[in-house]
Order: sequence, then structure tokens, then C-alpha cells
Amino acid sequence: GEEETESGEKPLYSNDSGISIVENKDIGRYQIFFPGKPDYDTISKLKHSGWHWSPTNGAWQRQNTANGEYAMKRAAEMLGFEVKKSMFEKSVSEIVENIFKAM
Repeated sequence: GEEETESGEKPLYSNDSGISIVENKDIGRYQIFFPGKPDYDTISKLKHSGWHWSPTNGAWQRQNTANGEYAMKRAAEMLGFEVKKSMFEKSVSEIVENIFKAM
């Protein structure tokens, strides 16, 4: 399989329309690249969830913290990507479902 590198860019999501999401370990950021300027609605949603435009990198960026990872997954879903839930997220939602079933 692919080796996990401690530096560089790790591609997370990409599609045919030219949108890609990467984890840039060198600068500790998640980055979203668009082929052109996204529409107003998309920009508004990105800003609301803490993304910032970086003219230097030509990308929308967020720190790769736990909150940043959550925001990155929400952004990926918003942009139409199929997001795999982590084991933790899965188990939490299953626990909640089971509590409701038991009621």
C-alpha cells in the first residue's frame, strides 16, 4: 500500500470536475482546491465553517486539528464526495441508535 509520509500533501478526495481536498502536512492544513472560483453559496458555506482563502496557495484552508478534520469531512459531503465515517463516528452513531431502539 501507500506509505504514510510525515511531509507533503496527502490527497483525500478528488473528482472529475477538478475539485480536490488534500491534507498538507508541511503547513498543518487541510486544503480545498477548485478549478475556478466557487459560487457564492459555496464560498459562504466554507467561510461559515471556518475555511479561509489563501491567495498564496490558491486554496481554501483550515488547520488540521480534530475540528478541522470534522469541517473537512462536512465540506467534502457538501461538495458531493462520498465520505467514509471513522470507526469512532460510526460507533457513536450506532450507540445513539441502539439507545433509541431500546426506549
